[in-house]
Amino acid sequence: TWTQLSSGPSKRRRASMAYDPVREQVWLFGGRRGATFFNDLWVGALGPTGDIAWTPAGSTMPDFPFVRSDASLVFEPVGDQLILFGGRPDSSLLASSAQPVANDLWAYRIDPDPLSGEWHSLAANQPTASVASLDGTHIGRARGGAANIATVDSTLVVFGGTTQGLGFREVDASEPPRLIAGNGMDLLDLKPYQDHDLPPPPIAPWSFKITAFLPPAREHQAWASDGPGKQLFVFGGESLGVTLNDTLVYDLGFGAEDGFWKLVVP
Repeated sequence: TWTQLSSGPSKRRRASMAYDPVREQVWLFGGRRGATFFNDLWVGALGPTGDIAWTPAGSTMPDFPFVRSDASLVFEPVGDQLILFGGRPDSSLLASSAQPVANDLWAYRIDPDPLSGEWHSLAANQPTASVASLDGTHIGRARGGAANIATVDSTLVVFGGTTQGLGFREVDASEPPRLIAGNGMDLLDLKPYQDHDLPPPPIAPWSFKITAFLPPAREHQAWASDGPGKQLFVFGGESLGVTLNDTLVYDLGFGAEDGFWKLVVP
């Protein structure tokens, strides 16, 4: 049965949430309510009766991500930290020529005190939106808005996301810019960011993964990973205005660099 748990963060939508299995806590970041965007971080401790006690965390840190919705958040167990990627910021914060999505990367180092952890900006060379062609197959690095992320061993995996102004087919020049989805996979080695006694390096070695079978570009898909992070599951989403109901598995059993897509249910 569904149970409404205790109140905490203010009303909002398109916030980001991650689960910390080490402490049995849930984390919530940002989101928006109408034209108001948030960048607050909350931790929810699960009680023995099934209740949850929300507490604001990290609010006194001088360096933290700007306000945004649709960001991607995941708990990274080896470095005992939260990884935050991209999202859609308040447009008033951007230059008129800027893309309405972010592609920045942040880590919130939890240990030793979850409530007073520190945000760290990571990696200056973020994966940016682009479209390439391989044997007629369009490969999109459409990053920032609602990208899917997961950690596998010490590798961050980023899939899909949305950006504006790029298309996977020829479009009439008179058409207004539109949000489009990606189907590419970016990988980042997190080992340089897992030692809390060292400052994070300024540049990260991102790599772009191209597999023999590429799923159609999409956005707003359902996404989950198994406990060990060896399989990533995708269901449905929207591709060029068409709603999908396919089920895909990205198999990482041989490591992130050797992963491959499998179509389970067409």
